[in-house]
Amino acid sequence: MTAVSVRRGIGVYEVIHMNAAQLHDFATRYTAAWCSQDPATVAKFLDAWLRVNEKAPVLGRQEITELVRSLMNAFPDLRVIMNDLRLHPGCAEFYWTLIGTNTTPGGTGRRVRVSGFDRWQIGDDGLISSLDCLSEVRVPQDSA
Repeated sequence: MTAVSVRRGIGVYEVIHMNAAQLHDFATRYTAAWCSQDPATVAKFLDAWLRVNEKAPVLGRQEITELVRSLMNAFPDLRVIMNDLRLHPGCAEFYWTLIGTNTTPGGTGRRVRVSGFDRWQIGDDGLISSLDCLSEVRVPQDSA
């Protein structure tokens, strides 16, 4: 087993111990949540905030749910694919690809494909928590 630790404030606290199989299962369920078209399911994985692109992070479960809902509305055929998962001391990196058609007002209706990664720390409550590293979904305004 590998210890996954989370930093909260100034201190560092020991948290859940996850082996690679447990982390992979967690990431698989997180990926499925993004593909579910149920924003509350995604929000259940996140500790207290979510940030999209360079915008200010939203705080709280309800605000996270609404932000995810806006992404799912903008990309009604949204799919997230887990490309890779890497476990490091103190964090995990979740590599993903987002695929969907931008149907927002003013959008072109074109299909987008965006890849990136999130750096996770997982709290003792089993939720994704990132204070040192931002977990961002990078969504272009539109893709030509």
